[in-house]
Amino acid sequence: RASATLLALLVGALALGAGTTARAWGPGGHQSVGAIADGLLAGTPTGARVRQLLGGSLAAASVWADCARSVRLDKGVARYQVVDSQGHTHPECAEFEKGNNTRPLIDFVTRNATRCGVPFSGSASCTHEAYHFANLSIARDAYDAAAPGASTVDLVHAVQAAVTVLQGGQASSPINIRDKREALRLLAHWVGDLHQPLHVGVVYLDAAGQRVEPASPADLKVHGNGGGNGLLFEGGNLHHVWDSLTGAQLAKLKGPAALAAARAVPASPGQVNAWPEAWAGDTLQRARQAFDGLRFGPQQAKAWPATADEPAYRQAREALQREQVIKAGAHLAELLKATVP
Repeated sequence: RASATLLALLVGALALGAGTTARAWGPGGHQSVGAIADGLLAGTPTGARVRQLLGGSLAAASVWADCARSVRLDKGVARYQVVDSQGHTHPECAEFEKGNNTRPLIDFVTRNATRCGVPFSGSASCTHEAYHFANLSIARDAYDAAAPGASTVDLVHAVQAAVTVLQGGQASSPINIRDKREALRLLAHWVGDLHQPLHVGVVYLDAAGQRVEPASPADLKVHGNGGGNGLLFEGGNLHHVWDSLTGAQLAKLKGPAALAAARAVPASPGQVNAWPEAWAGDTLQRARQAFDGLRFGPQQAKAWPATADEPAYRQAREALQREQVIKAGAHLAELLKATVP
């Protein structure tokens, strides 16, 4: 039986996850992805066209899809809430909160809010929130659209839909993307999500904290931990730890060494429409590293305690975070060169 202290920590960690999982990599991480892509596209026709379509940089646009999380149903009307349900504000969204700039956010959320028949359902799978992740088992070697944890509205399908819009087509229902500008705003963020290990690959656990493989959607609910949101780790939850980048990490991602590393990322083989699945498969393998060295305790208060040997785990995490942010920036630039000539 858990002590009162442990139960309080578990509940606090779950609450933290509810308030922060939308901000994958954190705003600084996403802005770093966008800035790396901006640097790689600087002086190119694609770079000029992207800035024209966006009315600004990819770094600035990279947080737009997370700012959409601040749109909520208020007395039957969709409204943008500057202060969220946890009392937080998001300074990175300030530019999109000015004047009528919230209208595109409200419009996007409203168009993507009725898949389950109830506008603004509490289930992430029924809204645009589903576009930020897939929850595949790290035991898999590649992304599989038919596997438990994948869906037609997961992160991979969302990226593919935005690519289709940039190519002049229409996003496949139920994903609704209005135009190329909106597609660019979304890709500036979603490509970053696609390289965050816990946004693609997860472990599934039984009540004793032992790893199991889900065989059905029902198994996902019983054994899932929301991409690490239900894993208590270091006073918070594992997903939030992986989303977060320190100031020192962000400073290094702004330097010439990060841009040089991005230029050295190998070109993606095959057709552009196949890249999102391939990148998801690579991230799935990186997610195995994210869970290496973790030990899980029995489930308590709908969460599992997780521990690791430190500082070894932190050092490995920070190295992989850097690698994935740089790779995301390189892939975003590569994708836009192929779709915005």
